[in-house]
Amino acid sequence: MINFFLSETLNKRQNFFDCLLALLNLLVIHVFAVLVLLFLLFSAEFKLHLPGGPYSFPAPEATAFLVGSAEILFPILLVLGLATRLAACGLLVMTLVVELTVPDGWPVHVTWAAMALGIMAWGPGRLSLDHWFWLEQRKG
Repeated sequence: MINFFLSETLNKRQNFFDCLLALLNLLVIHVFAVLVLLFLLFSAEFKLHLPGGPYSFPAPEATAFLVGSAEILFPILLVLGLATRLAACGLLVMTLVVELTVPDGWPVHVTWAAMALGIMAWGPGRLSLDHWFWLEQRKG
């Protein structure tokens, strides 16, 4: 009887780790695909629409890598509530660059900028790791 429960527990743990490994693989594949796509788009298609005509991005490989990494990292930080104001500031800068790249999308970009500015102004809130760290620091 005990062996049955022990084997069931081990099977559940194995299933959990298999699912976790599959999710990690999907995340790695997704990150790789996003970075490759951004590299191709930044090197050929995306242009900065500044006065005087559209210009290519400087160092498209580095720009694609930084933008792809930021698009993945900053929303994760916002969801966790970790370095929230910094993440919102990074997303605001990204929104400004996206606006310069796709000027016709300004209604959506204004909404993104307003949300980022609100988070930067009022902070992360009580359900965040930033708030918890701040409380721990004040106690200790």
